[in-house]
Amino acid sequence: MTWAEKKKKGKDYFKNQIKIKQKAIQNIKASNILSGISLFSRHKLKNSISLTRKVSGSFLRLWISATIFLGCEFLNFLDGNLGIAELAASKILLIQML
Repeated sequence: MTWAEKKKKGKDYFKNQIKIKQKAIQNIKASNILSGISLFSRHKLKNSISLTRKVSGSFLRLWISATIFLGCEFLNFLDGNLGIAELAASKILLIQML
């Protein structure tokens, strides 16, 4: 092999190495973008689930307390013997339970 052929082969080798490195860098950038998107999606999903749990938990507590309060008021309306102290005690017990 002549010197010119070796020189050409060397240039081709280095050109190929540069192309391989550029392609590797592009793949790394693309994978980083995709992993960033998936991480963002997981974080957003996790936040929305916890927010849903908080809202549903608050609504559930409000619903239970309103139901018990209205139940106590209805019992007080039906049964005139239920005193104010007993009603207050039941409300305090309800607040402690929640």
